[in-house]
Amino acid sequence: MAGERFHKYIRLDLVTPITDIWQTHQLSHKFSDNLNNDIPYNQQIYAIPFSRYQWGMLYNKMLFERLSLLPPKNWQQFIDLLTVLKSEKIIPIYVASKYSWEISAWFEFLNLRLNGYDFHQ
Repeated sequence: MAGERFHKYIRLDLVTPITDIWQTHQLSHKFSDNLNNDIPYNQQIYAIPFSRYQWGMLYNKMLFERLSLLPPKNWQQFIDLLTVLKSEKIIPIYVASKYSWEISAWFEFLNLRLNGYDFHQ
């Protein structure tokens, strides 16, 4: 469990911080800087990650070269890129959907991000 669901349990005081255990065993050395930045909540450690997955997007380099496009570096560039691709009659975003979890995961991520945990329930 992670993210907003976990934060809700922390706010309800149902989870005890384990910052002392984290520091005693120097666990920050076991994880990347990026993950170490994501682990604390309100300057406390409440859990030790045991698995992680990333979501990302892939792009067709040959298509970008053909259209003289560059990968976006910010949100506005991303929106502009989508507009260009759509004007070229190219579907700009495609989500694999052979298995339902792929779509469900994106839905959950976007819904939690946009609407928050209470709405998501």
